[in-house]
Amino acid sequence: KIALVTLVLFLLALLCVIIYSINKVFGLHFKDDYRRVSSFFVYEENVRGKSVFETYRLIQCKKIMLTEVPYKYKWTGKKAKICSKNQKIIREKKGRDEEWDEVSLKFDKPLHFNDSTVLHIRTENEDPKGVAKPWIECRLESPIEFLHFRVQLAYKGNQCQELVVFERKRINSELDTGFEEIETINFDATYMQYSYICLNPDPGYYYRLRWQK
Repeated sequence: KIALVTLVLFLLALLCVIIYSINKVFGLHFKDDYRRVSSFFVYEENVRGKSVFETYRLIQCKKIMLTEVPYKYKWTGKKAKICSKNQKIIREKKGRDEEWDEVSLKFDKPLHFNDSTVLHIRTENEDPKGVAKPWIECRLESPIEFLHFRVQLAYKGNQCQELVVFERKRINSELDTGFEEIETINFDATYMQYSYICLNPDPGYYYRLRWQK
């Protein structure tokens, strides 16, 4: 019996060493737990003061196994109700005004190396006093194939002539030089929305689509 217990303990220790070594090798090639492939952001405000924001992110696992991932967000209006179609939301953390709020998205089944999935977040937002900032923004720290922003503002009507600005700002800048304008986009009167796709954006920036309230 002692010999059997010793053998089992030895095999468990060997398995731990193997898993640690594989993770260490993976870590040399991949900084993060997963690779970001693409992100799709949708903001809809058809009635002033009430809006919906949804994020879809295609990711690829770069660990032996991944059971959950963090998601950071911020709503600048009164309150937001958060949910997800694809994952279970756990450990919600509220930050101060100048900090991000954060939740963890738990997968129904663990992801294994090179498995892909779509992360989904939906927030239902209220802004009765009109204090929410008129933009959607993402922080990009690692390469991604494309970002797609869509903003539907039906309350503006199909006669809207206003332009929106797609812009960016460095994440770690010694001087706060503000955002640099990349492009302006016309209002699509047929669908009463703005839409913009950015292919292979440079990492290390905040990217945002800003409109007039």
